[in-house]
Amino acid sequence: MRLDLGHRGRVCGVLCSLIVGQFAVGCGNEDRPPVAPVKGVVTVDGKPVEGAQVTFSIKDSSRVSAGLTNDKGEYVLSTFDTDDGAIVGENLVTIRQIPKEKDGEVGSLAVGPEAMMKGSPAGFKTATKPAGNPNEFLQKAGAAVPAKYGSIEKALLKRSVVLGDKNTFNFDLKP
Repeated sequence: MRLDLGHRGRVCGVLCSLIVGQFAVGCGNEDRPPVAPVKGVVTVDGKPVEGAQVTFSIKDSSRVSAGLTNDKGEYVLSTFDTDDGAIVGENLVTIRQIPKEKDGEVGSLAVGPEAMMKGSPAGFKTATKPAGNPNEFLQKAGAAVPAKYGSIEKALLKRSVVLGDKNTFNFDLKP
């Protein structure tokens, strides 16, 4: 048996289909700002720094791009997906040392998209909980990266991320 809804029923069905279709389209990546690959090397007085958290952030944005340096001081940034880069535009940069745990390994780092959205202030776990300013704690723990680079206000580091460019940013930090 066929149900005839009439002209109004067919119009309502078409409108409902269009509305549902709009919601489905809106669930994609269109709301994401554009990102471009970013990589580089972090050194202090010319020596590579292992276990430094490099973050890029656009002013007035809640999204942060982050990466962790390897034993050669190399980093690759991630924003929405692993190694996808940083948001296009002028970014404020911070670099923090991640302390080594008791076994000598670099502390674990929360740089995944979920951790970035939660705004983990220090971005790391340590055997002992840092009291007060995490940058001062890291400096006392023997971090190679000077504490001032962990603060946007003190570091004054900026880099412009551009679509289609190599976006290789090396940082030779000074004490």
